[in-house]
Amino acid sequence: MYCLVQFDLCAIAANEVDLYTVRGAVGLENGCAIALNAYAERFMRELNVVGLDGNRVEPTAGFEYLRALPYNLRGSVVWAQWNLEDIERGAEGELFGRLRREGSPHTVDRSLPVLFFGDYLTARAVTVALNPSNREFLSDDGVLLAGSRQRFATLDTYDRADRSELHDAECADAIAWMRSYFLPGRPWYRRYFGHLERFLEGAGYSYRAGTAAHVDLVQESTKELWNKLSPAEREALLTRDVPFLEWQLTARPLEAIFCNGLRVSSEIRSRFHVTDVQERQDGNFKWWTGSATVGGQSVPIAGWNYPLNRAAGFDRNRQRELGAAIGAALRLLV
Repeated sequence: MYCLVQFDLCAIAANEVDLYTVRGAVGLENGCAIALNAYAERFMRELNVVGLDGNRVEPTAGFEYLRALPYNLRGSVVWAQWNLEDIERGAEGELFGRLRREGSPHTVDRSLPVLFFGDYLTARAVTVALNPSNREFLSDDGVLLAGSRQRFATLDTYDRADRSELHDAECADAIAWMRSYFLPGRPWYRRYFGHLERFLEGAGYSYRAGTAAHVDLVQESTKELWNKLSPAEREALLTRDVPFLEWQLTARPLEAIFCNGLRVSSEIRSRFHVTDVQERQDGNFKWWTGSATVGGQSVPIAGWNYPLNRAAGFDRNRQRELGAAIGAALRLLV
């Protein structure tokens, strides 16, 4: 559990003349918003928090309460926003800039780029895939997810015509949606990430525990499935978005990088000049390990030829066993 919302408020000193500033902090634990210090406890007790739909919301609502808290606090305190202290100096501009960049012709209408799934700011390892599924934003009938089914912020969330209009506070809010993706009570896409979470558990990491996060070569969710795009369209998206991924992987110290699929493996191995590659095979399933210099340090990297949600014969136990085997192989490279 970690601080998600922080705020400053003016307090009167004992002499009743001088003003000083104190900081409140609120976090999330077991799906419920909790105060992390006395100042926050006081405000959570006294403040009538109204959600973005205009209705009262309680701390037990968890993420919904946290989302509403900065907007409610701004009327009564000096400053309130999502906690960005974990973001390295200069990274905030990169993240906000990517959120504001215009989408591609194939981007899901009104969506925002998904910079990461889960808490990339605390993760020690990452999984990498092609691009976010359109199911992260759309229902079966092609309508933007809303309410309890909504996974990420969209332009509709902030009533913006386009991404360039996003304010800093809205960018911070959109990032909070991403960081909170795997937290209790959130509707994360288990049909895809459940396979990877079991693999990570075997390797010694977890999305839900905040020790792993997921990133993509392309941050845009596309209306068409990746394999329905033409080769030229796929290459245009990769050329546009992979440089941001390269920055991401070098911006934080990582213990391991896992490439979910053949194309991802090829891109990472080529762009980071992976060396000491060892390959293994289990039937039609092939996996490899190696290392590369990422952000000035040597990082173990692994990958495989089929995305785990499509790997035939890999049930829950075998996914964990694969994670344990690859994790052990990577530890030998450190």
